[in-house]
Amino acid sequence: MSNDKIRTLGFGSTLAIVLASVIGTGIFTSVGLVAEYVDNPTHILLLWGLGGVMTLCGALCYAELGTVFPKSGGEYNALRKLYHPSLGFLFGWTSVVLDFPAANALTAIALAKYLQHLVDVPTTVLAAILVTAVTMVHAFSCKIGSRFQNSTVWLKMGLIVVFLVIGYFYLNSEAPMYYETHFEKPAPIDKWMIALLYVSYTFTGWSLAIYITDKVKDPVKTIPKTMVWGSVIITVLYLVIVYLFVSAVRIDDLKGHLDIGYLFSEAVLGDSYGKRFFDFLIAITLLSALSVDIWIGPQVSMAIGRDFRMFRWLGKINKEGVPTRGYFIQLLISLGFIFSSNFESVLLMSEFATGLFVLLTIVGVFIIRSRPSNFVIPYKTWGYPVTPLVFLVLSGAISLYILTDNFTEAVTGVFLTCLGLVFYWANQKYFPEKVKE
Repeated sequence: MSNDKIRTLGFGSTLAIVLASVIGTGIFTSVGLVAEYVDNPTHILLLWGLGGVMTLCGALCYAELGTVFPKSGGEYNALRKLYHPSLGFLFGWTSVVLDFPAANALTAIALAKYLQHLVDVPTTVLAAILVTAVTMVHAFSCKIGSRFQNSTVWLKMGLIVVFLVIGYFYLNSEAPMYYETHFEKPAPIDKWMIALLYVSYTFTGWSLAIYITDKVKDPVKTIPKTMVWGSVIITVLYLVIVYLFVSAVRIDDLKGHLDIGYLFSEAVLGDSYGKRFFDFLIAITLLSALSVDIWIGPQVSMAIGRDFRMFRWLGKINKEGVPTRGYFIQLLISLGFIFSSNFESVLLMSEFATGLFVLLTIVGVFIIRSRPSNFVIPYKTWGYPVTPLVFLVLSGAISLYILTDNFTEAVTGVFLTCLGLVFYWANQKYFPEKVKE
């Protein structure tokens, strides 16, 4: 099959994937959690600005990595080529058995809870139906999956625009404003780190463009453009949304609440209309996020199947260029997490382990620059070496906090990741011949 046939995603579709993945329920829930630790509105905005800077720095680095290693699979390709195939395999293992399936289960259950007032079905059953239905949309045709994804993300963006317009009229009305600009003594550093951790969660998914490089038209131009514009759009949008929240709702009312969007809608639109509008916005947001995570996950398993003979069956694609088997493997694991009571702990474990892989991937930019004769570099990271250093410092601080505050989950995540070495060893011993790239 020619590469041109499976390269169906242009800049718009690729950008839609990034926006759909990143702009989930996090921004509508985490502001209250952040306010619990940092209760100064100006400082809260600074935190989201810091999160945006970290995301943009990471995106600029990944844009270079995505063009140097132009194959689907995300960090998997960079890690195995920059360090050792075993490290790439471990990242892929973590993504396939922990990261994406657990995230899918969590999102599906959250969506099921919002839909339960419409259908009288148990949460787990409805979540299983949702994750199965969305998997079926993506599992056979890239074009159908792309159209479904684009529809959900642009509908979501349209609803967010409505949300922003409502906020604009609110700010220009005579309604009470609670935002005040002042730089008082900041909260202790440990509270800032907790708050930054919550902020960073709202940006999760910024790197997903390099997971589908094989399906992107003209990836050398499209990947950097998508990464940079996606980060900028998301950061600006988040700053505006957070500003609206801290302006329309008292900080004391925000603290510890997850339903911040509803509090805002209630203050602006009233109780009945606010709840209806926000419920619909959250449902579409969750559906879009579920769709993109289900779509992206099998690209990693496909990459593993392409490079390791023991897992060749995972690398098989249909005539549309879709790794159908990978979708069904991911579905089975996701269903297991849905009917399990411990999938949230598993998600935290995988977050820590995946974060370490991301740090190693960013370090890869320095490795590429130190060996210029070994790599073709179509796109170079703007601001190097400051850009990767900023990301490493901020992201490294977050990982250190997770290790100290959630030691058991962090260590367990690393242990489960290292179990993948058993399968890597088995492949090297019994299936030594590498699958041709």
